[in-house]
Amino acid sequence: MAEAVTGWLAALARRGAMVLIGDPWRSYLARHTLPNQGHIVMLAPPNQGSEVVDKLGGWSLFKWINGVAGTELGTDSNSVPNRLGPANFPVGIIAGDRSINWINS
Repeated sequence: MAEAVTGWLAALARRGAMVLIGDPWRSYLARHTLPNQGHIVMLAPPNQGSEVVDKLGGWSLFKWINGVAGTELGTDSNSVPNRLGPANFPVGIIAGDRSINWINS
């Protein structure tokens, strides 16, 4: 399915400008896989990684809920967010200044 979605998005990108709005993982997927992407609007991306992943990533329950992809969003230098580098396309970020997660905030 991921290949089909990536192919569809790449076809749209070749047609001209497009806007993608996505959660952190889908935004990273778009940055990684799409040539000539248009604008991307990220919803609360952990652009330097997530400390929640650092704290909970080793837990079996965390891995079961988030899968392997979820464990790749930590803050270490090999994490997906830290390997991407700066965006070379128009990007917008929607983020808040509060969290609903009182345990990990």
